[in-house]
Amino acid sequence: MSTNVECPHCHRTNPVSPSAIGHYLTCANCGSKYWVYVPPLEPTGSDELREISHTSTRDDAQVAMRQESLQAKIHDELVALRKTIAISTAVIVIAAGILIAVLLSH
Repeated sequence: MSTNVECPHCHRTNPVSPSAIGHYLTCANCGSKYWVYVPPLEPTGSDELREISHTSTRDDAQVAMRQESLQAKIHDELVALRKTIAISTAVIVIAAGILIAVLLSH
């Protein structure tokens, strides 16, 4: 059974399986990543409590989703940067090794 979660960037809903709760999800529409929160339990109190909880937590949840999406984007960019640095370092080490081997063979 999947539930629909709204993307914090394009505000389109995405179907989310229960196994994706608590993980990052990529929006099918805009491609941004955002954190899928554990849905809150339905309050068992009066209607007044339910109304207060919806108005106070909705803005906080949207801000938190945007922060999580930004953190996911930064994480992906840092991983890509780390790969680029590792490849560049390997090329430099190999080139230096070849240069030393050529100079020693003469």
